[in-house]
Amino acid sequence: HDALTGLANRNLLWDRLEHALHLAQRQKSLVAVVLVDLNNFKAINDTHGHEAGDVVLKVVAKRLLASVRDSDTVARMSGDEFVMVLVNQPSPRFTLRMIERLRQSLTQPVSFMHKEIEVGASLGVAVYPHDGDSAADLVRSADVAMYHAKATGRNEIHFFSSDMKSTTDARQKLDAGMAHAIERGELFMLYQPCIDARSGTVKSFEALLRWRHPEHGVLLPGAFLSEAEESGRIVQFGAWVLDQACLFLRELKELGVTCVPVSVNVSAREYMQQDFVAGIATRLALHGLAPDSLQIELREETLMRNPGQVRDLAGQLRQLGLTLSVDEFGQGMTDLGFLRELAVGQLKLSKEAVHAIADDEPRDSSIMARTLIDIGHNLRMPVIGDAIETRSQMEFLKGHGCEGLQGTWFSEPMPPDAARELVRNPLPA
Repeated sequence: HDALTGLANRNLLWDRLEHALHLAQRQKSLVAVVLVDLNNFKAINDTHGHEAGDVVLKVVAKRLLASVRDSDTVARMSGDEFVMVLVNQPSPRFTLRMIERLRQSLTQPVSFMHKEIEVGASLGVAVYPHDGDSAADLVRSADVAMYHAKATGRNEIHFFSSDMKSTTDARQKLDAGMAHAIERGELFMLYQPCIDARSGTVKSFEALLRWRHPEHGVLLPGAFLSEAEESGRIVQFGAWVLDQACLFLRELKELGVTCVPVSVNVSAREYMQQDFVAGIATRLALHGLAPDSLQIELREETLMRNPGQVRDLAGQLRQLGLTLSVDEFGQGMTDLGFLRELAVGQLKLSKEAVHAIADDEPRDSSIMARTLIDIGHNLRMPVIGDAIETRSQMEFLKGHGCEGLQGTWFSEPMPPDAARELVRNPLPA
């Protein structure tokens, strides 16, 4: 048995699964294999410590056992992965109802040292004999289904289907490529200017990552960052982006430009690293940069997902002399008092709000953008109009008091040398 949780270990799991399949073959019955993978378990260890992680694993083990019958098996496969073998299943629908009750129980927080730790899990299901006729095939199919559950959203249940395998193979190939992307020099940076709405000069730059994939060409972040966050490679990528942004800032400083900051968007996985802020301080000192030359951006939807960690991050950044910026403002449901508490440096409107501004129905289409701008100004926070693609969007946002304007209407993201040249020649806003 597993020493920490008391559940069946890997060897016992295989024995019981083989036995269950042997009986199912004789009795012509169904067996479901469920692979349970905890969400953000590494972040729990990084944030709360390994003792908290152990408590979470023990609580999850108890909840799994409470959800099954004595004839079923629950095993700890590895770190934060569990496997359940559910025998004599009348139908997949019965299995789904059973697993749904389990999923709901796993969404309940775990108490540790007067804190509530959010858990949750992604679940993949494979059913004998439809999805495999051996123990190895069933576990492999459940694993494929689980990865699809994680890819489509947290706390999902996915049953295996044959078309999943090709997608999973592609994701595994993508991950293998990411493992060597930095050392092979395949990653590169572009910088998109944010224009001061009044003066037309460059107000700041946003650092944007690209991957020159050897087979698929240049990939935008949407094609690989979700997989990078899931695998943890986002931490390595994020560190590289911060290095490049600071190098770019030093080059601007050498040109005599010290008033144009660079913003870098970071994920929860990155800022939950214990040395995240210390790493920023080290980079600033190494390149001789003022703290306010770097801006850290978080997407609004992540703020309320980890409010305690975000509050700590904002406080540490303030001590260092940096401010926190909120990206995609309008996509989340953030408490406005929380934004004020964080002392947010600026709010970047969501792409949805900006793209809704249309020529033909200015009142109806622009109500979201107008409301968000008013909220930002009532909070006494600068508002940036982002992802601007048309003249009407630019004129509306400028006319309603946005302090900064950014998007392809002004400029496509550009290489560092072009960005350095741009600061010498203002664009008309």
